[in-house]
Amino acid sequence: INATPEALDLLTRLLAFAPEGRCTVSEALSSKYLESLHDPADEPDGVGMLDFEWEKEVTGTSSEKKAKLREMMYEECRVYHSEAPPWSEALAASQGRALLPPRPSSSSNIPPTLEPAPTVTTTDNGGAVSGTIMSS
Repeated sequence: INATPEALDLLTRLLAFAPEGRCTVSEALSSKYLESLHDPADEPDGVGMLDFEWEKEVTGTSSEKKAKLREMMYEECRVYHSEAPPWSEALAASQGRALLPPRPSSSSNIPPTLEPAPTVTTTDNGGAVSGTIMSS
């Protein structure tokens, strides 16, 4: 991974799964990674707290919570992409395969990088059209 230790530290603290393990906005802005951009005189305070009470209602083991939150996020995306099938259909269509690529087994908490999809160029009525294809 081509990132500085400061960037990885900030990302790890921002992307902690458990809400109580995440850093605050103030802590993030004060991080070593954002040091050159941090200007307390030019950073307004938020109007109020966001309400994440719904997140506390997701119960079960860590695996069950993650599965439920994935389902909730997927269904929220469907609000804007109605063409996507319901979660149960998407899960069934995966036929037991993971909907997302598995994380590599490693002692690191750093997420894997995604390789860019190959680009294919075709012609349509004499004009070049380029696009991205996804491999399965």
